[in-house]
Amino acid sequence: MIGSTLGGFTEANMKNAGIASIIASLITLLGAFMMWGLRKMGFWVYVLGVAISIGAPLVIYGTSNLIGALTAVGVGFIGIIFIILYGVNRKHLVN
Repeated sequence: MIGSTLGGFTEANMKNAGIASIIASLITLLGAFMMWGLRKMGFWVYVLGVAISIGAPLVIYGTSNLIGALTAVGVGFIGIIFIILYGVNRKHLVN
């Protein structure tokens, strides 16, 4: 189990995970700024960013790797909480 988990720590995987994390963070930041400007589309942009941040570790590390699963669960937990909180207040967005 430890060998398969540590096998995910290759240079290519770490580089790809970093790039995916930066892209997902920029998309969620763009969505948050759009919601700050009261644009409804910002909510869906934010949801896309969270979906990328959940799916990317599973794709990069694989579903059988503990690193990918724990990263996806951790990011997903926080991301889904914020999606629920933003979704409750989505009615206040105008455009």
